[in-house]
Parts: sequence; C-alpha cells; structure tokens
Amino acid sequence: MNAGVVMNASTAPASRVMARRFFAQSGNYRHKIRHTHCRHRSFLQTNSSGTVSYQYTSAFSITNNQAIKSRCLSSSAAAATTDPSLCSDTVDAIRIADFSYDLCIESIAKYPAYPRGSSRLLRVDADGKASYYDNFTESFPILADGSHIVFNESKVVNGRLNVTAEGDNQNKKLEMMILDMGDTGTDVDCIGVDLKVMIRRVGVEVGTTFVEARKGMGTFEVVHVQGLWEEDEHSNGNGTECTVRCIAHDDSIKTIGDMLDAVGMVPIPPYLDREAEEADEEAYNNVYAADGGSVAAPTAGLHFTDQLLRDIGDESLSFLSLHVGAGTFKPVIVENARDHQMHAETFQVSVGEVRRIISALESGKPLIVVGTTSCRTLESLYWCGVKRIAGLDGGSDNLSLDQEEWIPLLADKEKSGASAAESLSELIKCKGDDDYLRGSTSLMIIPKKYEFKVVENLITNFHAPDSTLMLLVSAFLGSGDKVRAVYEEAQERGYKFLSYGDVCMFSRPNKSQ
Repeated sequence: MNAGVVMNASTAPASRVMARRFFAQSGNYRHKIRHTHCRHRSFLQTNSSGTVSYQYTSAFSITNNQAIKSRCLSSSAAAATTDPSLCSDTVDAIRIADFSYDLCIESIAKYPAYPRGSSRLLRVDADGKASYYDNFTESFPILADGSHIVFNESKVVNGRLNVTAEGDNQNKKLEMMILDMGDTGTDVDCIGVDLKVMIRRVGVEVGTTFVEARKGMGTFEVVHVQGLWEEDEHSNGNGTECTVRCIAHDDSIKTIGDMLDAVGMVPIPPYLDREAEEADEEAYNNVYAADGGSVAAPTAGLHFTDQLLRDIGDESLSFLSLHVGAGTFKPVIVENARDHQMHAETFQVSVGEVRRIISALESGKPLIVVGTTSCRTLESLYWCGVKRIAGLDGGSDNLSLDQEEWIPLLADKEKSGASAAESLSELIKCKGDDDYLRGSTSLMIIPKKYEFKVVENLITNFHAPDSTLMLLVSAFLGSGDKVRAVYEEAQERGYKFLSYGDVCMFSRPNKSQ
C-alpha cells in the first residue's frame, strides 16, 4: 500500500495547464468524438471572505462524421445565489455550471484496470483530507475494517441491438437501445413483452415493425411513441423514444434474456468511443452481479474481486438491487439542474438484508455504500419510510419516490426527524426475512439542500461533468468546489475517470467542515 501526499480537499488548488474538457453528450450512444485541439486557461479568485472560486475558459474542436466545429465553453464555480429557508415548494436553482470541471480525454479509461481490483483509490475522509493509494484491493480492507458494506447486485443485460425496419434494405441497420428494463425480468417469455427503447431513426410511427438484424431472432412492433430522442448537433443522429412489443421470435429463444444473450451487445457507455468487445461482457459486470435488469453498470463495484469479498466476510456484506437505466448516461443540458428530468429506476431488497443494515446502524458500525445507485436506493428507502410513518403512502407495498418528493418531507422536521434505523424499520413491520421491498425511485440528490439520512461513506467512481452524479457527490462532500479540487488533483496524478476508471472513497464531512 502506498499512500501519497495528504492534502485538504477543501483548499486544494485547481490544476490547470493544458487540461482538456471532453464528454460525449450521453444519450448519444453512437456519438464518436475525436479530440483535435484544445487550449485551457484557469485562474483563481478570492472574495472578501477568503472563499476560493475557480474559473475556466476552454476552446476545443471536435471531429464527427468528417465535420469539424469549434466552440468555447466557460463555467464558473463562484455561486452567487441566495439561500432562502427551505420550504415545501421552493429551493434554490442549481446552476449545473457550478458543478462541472474540465475532463482530459487522456483521463478517460477505455478499458478497466487489469487485473480486476488493481485500480487506484482516492480517499477523502471526514476532515476533508485526501489520501492516494496505488491499489484498491490492498488498501480497501484496512480502510473498511469493522464496517458493513452495501452493494448493488443488479446485472447488466446486453441491451443494445441492431434492427432493420420492414421494407428497408436489409443492409440498413439501425440501433435499438433498451432504455429501461423496468420490472421486466430477463426470464419473461419473449412474446408479448414490452420494452422501452430508443430507435435511431426520427419519425418512427406506431405499427412499424423491426426485425433483429444479426440472426433474425426477434420481431418487434412499435406500440407507443413517447417522442423525439434528441441529441446534440455533433451526434450521429437523433432517434425516437418508444415502446416496442416482441411479436415473434426464433424457436430456439424462450425468454427475453435468451434473446439478449444471443444477439444483444454490451451497452458500454458512449464516451468509451469504441465498440463493445467480448471481454466487456465480464468486465462491465460486477463479480457478485445476480439480478439481470440494468442497461448500465453500477460501476463502483467493478473494483471488488471474489477474493476481496471472501476476505471481508459475508457477515459484513449486504446486497440490494436497483436496475440502472440509460438515463444515467444523460447529461444535464439545462442551465438549472432542477429542470432536468430524472428517469424512474426500479429497486428491490430483501427484508433480511434490510434487517442486517438496520442492525449495523443500531450497533454503530460504519456503513460503506458501494455506488451512487446503492446510495440513491438507501436514501429513497429512508424517505419511503418517512412517508409510511406520516401515513402518506396508504401502506402500499409498491414503494415510490418522485424526483423532489423529499423537499416537503425534509421541510417538515417532525416527519424527517426519524433516524435511518427507525425509518427503515417502519417499512419491514410484519414482514419475513424472505419478503422483499420493491418500488421505483426518481430521487434527485442536489447540493446545498439535500440532507443524507443513511449514507455516511461512499465508494464511487469519478463522474462525468454536467451529470446528476456530479450533483450527488457535490452534495455528499458539501460543495462543487471540493469535488472539483479533488478531481483536478486526481487528473494531475494520472487517475483514470468514468466507468472503467479508478475509484474514490468519500466520507461525509464533519459538522465543522
């Protein structure tokens, strides 16, 4: 184990020589961006109170389908917003530019660390001190000693297919990307199953049929059109967001899982700027993945090996499942992040696992949550428990939480005063260990206002600029400035970012921070 320089994340200087801001607008599943030129300038400003802010000016060109276009981007981390008291119907606007950073192309990992678990680890403790470790597998057991660890065990399905439309030349293949499996299990019979998808063609109409193009193993009919799937001007084309129904399949195929295994492709993120390879089927899934239904990986878990889990011990592990939708790829493209629409994602967790988590909380064991998806699930369960305590959910077994439903609950201190253990316990009353809590969540965690109720320690990868996950980690560490400083320093040290990149372990700041 090699811990490098220790620094205070809240005061670390921004980097910032020849940095390159790069991020393919996600949703652009076939977006191919080539870096051709970049200039970057940054400087610090200090206000009268001594607060440091960072200002960036970047210029770069991108190449896409032989077209080159330049543009300048600027963002300021100096927030000049007011901070009125939280009430049930208003919180401050969240300027996404205040929670962005400059991402170098060279910092994006196109392939995972080999062997699994050899990625580097950045630790920010509760005092705001950052430490740097060369090997996750060697370092994590020491940092996690005595803790209880929660994982998302959802498995990634091969959710990207090539299809042809009836009447088209058979060589004209179109991308059909599953956006969300919802509560559709992979063991469901193909015939009659409905899937929410994006088809990369504008103007797709209800009644149009598409045939799987690789082996002709399935035929899909459009039964509902949601609308235009719009991407930016540099993409390979817009598409149509719609629902398709499987109306025929090859005799060798029984379930939707069989079909996706046979002809689907691993839905690796667009910013990897490459086609999926055979090795991605294993690399883009966690070793403990068990419940198929995600179309994007819960990537924080990719750093754990079977041996590391054995070393930690079953008694210190809990598992839940949140099926990650394609909405996780979508950048925030509106100025006020609160105008960004979160997609609902389905989750489930056994009552027995909830009891183990409650036991850890009540015993005072540190809780380490692996991934933003696990974080959002536990935080969502807390607010669902608050709703149950307040009699707002009618006692329904179908749990749900809307994007900003936590705001009025948080504003009511009587409702939000329950501890994490009390709120979770409310949801499992009169239930056996083999029962499940199931539901969906659109929870959006935003800086400045959100109060974490369950999660105190978070394992998470380095996230893309202009993403809702940047908002989440900024809320977790207390400010966008902290996250930006940590990320910039990590790039200076050669850490790799995004899905296949290195990993962070963050602790919630002490009250004095």
